[in-house]
Amino acid sequence: MIIKKNKQSLLLLILIFLGMLYYFKGIFVAAIVNGKPISRLRVIKELEIQAGKKVLDTLITESLVKDAAKKQNITITDSELNDELQKIEKSLLAQKQDLNEALKAQGLTRESLKEQIKIQKIIEKLFAKDIKVSGKEVQDFIEKNKTSIPEGENESSIKKQAQMQLAQEKLSQKFQSWITDQRTKSNIIYFMEQ
Repeated sequence: MIIKKNKQSLLLLILIFLGMLYYFKGIFVAAIVNGKPISRLRVIKELEIQAGKKVLDTLITESLVKDAAKKQNITITDSELNDELQKIEKSLLAQKQDLNEALKAQGLTRESLKEQIKIQKIIEKLFAKDIKVSGKEVQDFIEKNKTSIPEGENESSIKKQAQMQLAQEKLSQKFQSWITDQRTKSNIIYFMEQ
């Protein structure tokens, strides 16, 4: 009698286990092609091979930026994020594009875009105070790029755009120099092949 009950309990457990495997199959199987499964683990390994280093580098950079922000008490408010998101949305609408469709095409979500904006805003707060663009630099930039400036463009608008472009380039250079320095100074231990 006890053996029969144990067999029934074991059979019930096996059925529950198989049911759970079927119900949660998406955790283990990414796709089935002509009856043959492609495991999620295989997809992950392939992604690591194709883009793993780039993704890991991005995550390390984000971590270093957030650490620097924390040390310097830099915060980004929801209001700042939403303002920037609205600017992006307006810019896309002016080009007759929808933000949600653009994000979907890039494989992004609003939340991942907000995270990118947050990192960019932190970088701006970390380094923008050190960025100076002189009037001569603006004039030289305009002179070098005069063939690409549309005719009839307002001179003050041209100068403002040139100044913004130059400031962004300097910010990028400053950040690249800083992140290279941070990577050498930081204790980064890799467990993946580089």
